Amino acid sequence: MVKYGYKEKAECTMCKKAHEESGSSWNRELPKETIGHIQVGCLGQKEVVTAAHNACIRELLQEIDGHGKANRHMKLLTIETENRLGTLWDQEQCTQLCSKDKLWEAVKEEEMKIQWREANGESPVSEEQYQERFWWRRLD
Repeated sequence: MVKYGYKEKAECTMCKKAHEESGSSWNRELPKETIGHIQVGCLGQKEVVTAAHNACIRELLQEIDGHGKANRHMKLLTIETENRLGTLWDQEQCTQLCSKDKLWEAVKEEEMKIQWREANGESPVSEEQYQERFWWRRLD
């Protein structure tokens, strides 16, 4: 919009409106209104984006499940509800593959390479915190 002269600044008007409606402090600094921002971080569109994402995942899983029933011996474990890895791995079908301990050992090195968002550099993040974050991940 700024590029074509419709707006003076590239700041996200949806985020501005969301901040004003909630009464939160925002230092008058707003993110740029980009496609990536709208899809991932826009406060004003968070509910709509999440609902669209969930609808797409649900439909995709239903389609996969429908085609999978033809001649395959496959069961989708997350078709009814969305699970995080921890609750998914509590199911017998997953523990037959390997235990939670073995899965954590297999992924630990890569998981601990992922930057910790809340880390302020003052206190190190423990392996237990990385492991807890891993089990809270969702598959989508």
